[in-house]
Amino acid sequence: MSESKKIAIVTGSNRGIGKEVVRQLSQFEDTHVILTSRNETEGQAAIQEIGGPSESISYHQLEIGRAHV
Repeated sequence: MSESKKIAIVTGSNRGIGKEVVRQLSQFEDTHVILTSRNETEGQAAIQEIGGPSESISYHQLEIGRAHV
């Protein structure tokens, strides 16, 4: 990933609007998109479905839990 790329993090992006946002953002050469979801298998499948340049999309598992104050 180039130092000058913008980074977009899209939460809950393994389906629906989030997946479409990832698909569209991944088309920009100056943007790296991090697709997140709670289920890693579904997130990785979404990346395969989106296709696009593999260097433009990566995955990170997102777990929203109870905040400790």
